[in-house]
Amino acid sequence: MMVYLATTNKEANQNYLGPAPLEEMAKQIYLAEGPTGPNKEYLFKLEDALNKIGVVDQHVQDLANAVRKYADSL
Repeated sequence: MMVYLATTNKEANQNYLGPAPLEEMAKQIYLAEGPTGPNKEYLFKLEDALNKIGVVDQHVQDLANAVRKYADSL
């Protein structure tokens, strides 16, 4: 198991975006990569796993769609 602890202190955590528009979150997710891989891959796997168990998380779906839209715009 891997656990990630983060802080909302922007001085201590340069990756903390804070409250932001969906498009800005999508851009950060698309560009970000951590030790276990790209954040977009994590998001898409989360979306898929939730769909497989019948859980509708509108925020996850909106983020995943916004990341796809960002990728298509490049």
